[in-house]
Amino acid sequence: MNFVFDEIQELPMLAWCMRIEQGFDKIEVIHGSGIDCRNDFFYEGCWAGNLTAKGMLESSVCIASGAAIQGEKLFIACPSNTVARVYIIKVQNTLWASNSMAFVVASSKQSLKADYLFYRDDISSIINGLNKAIKSVPLEKAMRIEMYFHCNILIEQNLVVRRLEKTPCPKFSTFSEYRNFLASCLSVLLENASLPGRLQQFIPLVSISRGYDSVTCSVLAKEAGCQEAITLFNPDSDEPYNDNGAEIAETLGLKVKEFSRIAYKNGNKESEFLSLGTGGEDAFFAPFENLLQARVFISGFHGDKVWDKNCEHISDQIIRGDPSGGDLEEFRLRVGFIHMPLPFFGCRAHRDIVAISNSPEMHAWSIGGDYDRPICRRIAEEAGLARASFGQKKRVMSRSFISEKLEWYFGPESLQEFLAFTDKYASRPKFSDHILRKLWQFSNQLAHFFGFFSYRLKNLIELLIQPLHRYALPFDVRRQLFYWAFQKLLPRYVHVLKNVDK
Repeated sequence: MNFVFDEIQELPMLAWCMRIEQGFDKIEVIHGSGIDCRNDFFYEGCWAGNLTAKGMLESSVCIASGAAIQGEKLFIACPSNTVARVYIIKVQNTLWASNSMAFVVASSKQSLKADYLFYRDDISSIINGLNKAIKSVPLEKAMRIEMYFHCNILIEQNLVVRRLEKTPCPKFSTFSEYRNFLASCLSVLLENASLPGRLQQFIPLVSISRGYDSVTCSVLAKEAGCQEAITLFNPDSDEPYNDNGAEIAETLGLKVKEFSRIAYKNGNKESEFLSLGTGGEDAFFAPFENLLQARVFISGFHGDKVWDKNCEHISDQIIRGDPSGGDLEEFRLRVGFIHMPLPFFGCRAHRDIVAISNSPEMHAWSIGGDYDRPICRRIAEEAGLARASFGQKKRVMSRSFISEKLEWYFGPESLQEFLAFTDKYASRPKFSDHILRKLWQFSNQLAHFFGFFSYRLKNLIELLIQPLHRYALPFDVRRQLFYWAFQKLLPRYVHVLKNVDK
């Protein structure tokens, strides 16, 4: 059994797609110029372990995707977070697997369903936890595309696909144990990313604001050797710099560059972030493009749940508040950087982490209220940051169109293009969809009403109507955003593959 590699310069640098026939003895891999190809494995990204196939597959903290041949078995490695995934399509006796949805759809010559209005709901359902996420979405001709998160995958000779658990993360009982784990993992990951034996070495860069999560990541990143940071200011705000992290970065000794939060609106780049089906919230990263090349980008995504002392949903299933961070993947594959959301390290030990946050040893770093993250505060204050300089008020960095007008999210060029698309391809929800939306609205109002008398009853009703949550968004043009963006992205892969076929 062996890999047959075909590097295509025109592909996004870090994109790859495997084609496997039933009873395979060779695995065809088409890939971009940034994929590191070895005899027995290939990869993009980094992991906490040796730069070997075994190291990639056995690491509990894996910020990589790729595949490895072990004996007569073929394994695929997925990242150990839920902002990135591996996609698989099987058609008769052939299977395709890729780290890009658009790439695997183009390679298998399949198509999304133009009349399916729930792609965003299905794809974003991963925020409900690994055990409650929808694992596949429909394609034309009764086909489906499968999605794999936080796991390894075994592909058998008959093309049966088996999901394998990642190596479990350790348990934590004290702040020191957990902090040391975060610091040591980050150090080993950055070492892995910069090894001279790699095709490309990656240099760390951290995102910083005045919020708990990014400040915590910045302190740990600085300790691990990071020298540079990026931060935002918001021209739309009455206080444009109220969440700007430049001052904190300078205190930590990080060289910082500042960007406007709305600069992306001038570049017609929104569709690249909307094409993942997770909402497009992270489009504000677009202006960072030149700075992100060949970087390990350290972010604080998921810190809002992992480090929240008062988190309501304590689970080892990685329950999130939103799908932020998931929109970066096509942008990341094209630009060529590793995205490292640090709070995911060891996050399946969530119960231990929350217990530490509420333990007596952390009382001195608990300030009370709804926005209270003692682990973050202790890490930051012990690094010399003043208590009042960060973590005072929760602010949202991402820009979502869900509760705002399209004009708030889009730049003029992209908005005009999208509205022209919706005029030509109007969505047509079924009668049953309208009925179920009415049912969701009524049930949601009922839950809020009973919330005045009993929060337990409110929570019970919300739990019962969870399957109806996909009907929360009205059946308006916003339902077409993903399909429009995906169709716009698809030629990036289709045109290249046509040349390969020739």
